[in-house]
Amino acid sequence: MKLYKNFESWDDNHDTVVSIGMFDGVHIGHARVIQATVELAKSRQLKSVIITFSNHPSEYFLPDHQEKLLSSPSEKLKLIEALGVDYIFLLPFDHFMANYSASQFVSDVLIQKLTCNAMVLGYDNHFGKNREGTISFLKNQYADQMEAISVEAAIIKEETVSSSLIKSKIGHNDIPGANELLGYAFELSGKVVEGNKLGRTIGFPTANLSLPDETKLVPPTGVYESNVFVKGLSLKGITNIGYRPTIENSSLIKIETHILNFDQDIYHELMTIQPGRKIRNEIKFESIEQLKMQIKADLAQVHVTS
Repeated sequence: MKLYKNFESWDDNHDTVVSIGMFDGVHIGHARVIQATVELAKSRQLKSVIITFSNHPSEYFLPDHQEKLLSSPSEKLKLIEALGVDYIFLLPFDHFMANYSASQFVSDVLIQKLTCNAMVLGYDNHFGKNREGTISFLKNQYADQMEAISVEAAIIKEETVSSSLIKSKIGHNDIPGANELLGYAFELSGKVVEGNKLGRTIGFPTANLSLPDETKLVPPTGVYESNVFVKGLSLKGITNIGYRPTIENSSLIKIETHILNFDQDIYHELMTIQPGRKIRNEIKFESIEQLKMQIKADLAQVHVTS
């Protein structure tokens, strides 16, 4: 897959099949659209192109509101690449994109730049200023220049899969339910940074995760059973997301994981955690001894397979 950061750098002369969207999380509904784009391109011996954005459009329209995202730009690129896409444009959603009319976009980008043979859109997808670009718009005005294909919604257990629904499930502590709609396990990835090392002194050392992107969605505070991936190893752990009220009552959310049966130096290593079932809410204990007893009880709930 080749990555482009702007339309001016496009350097391929193949005809294409194109889709455009935010694709936050690249959930199973998004995957269906992207796979349809890839398969159609292959069947016609064309190139597949995905156009997406590095920031959520709401960041432009509502600058005081920070939309939390299911996937960082780098995570999104990896998920899209895994679906076999030939080319991807990762663009900032800025004043230029917000004011690019659908007709201009079709003429300037799809037809002249990308020589688009077909446009594939999700059932509710729109593009262009005022969201005027739709399947009907393409079929009514550009039927003689390109095919317009709509992909039906993905429906799981009578729920239409969407990024907002997945965020809601995570926000209500239903990470397993969110994972079912994503089609993979929700992850938090970043470098392990030094903390105050109190966990080690009480017998439960923790790895403190620093997220590289502040827009990444973080589950609600609490203690979660988690899968942990670090230094090529797949491990089990319990992850506390919260403010550590017993120890310091931090003003910032911290993500710290006690990894079972593990005692290696992983400072500055890249670590990925997959929070799963929530074990309990974050609690302020009266003493460190009470905290230790609770951690032991938490660990007893972690399911470890041999």
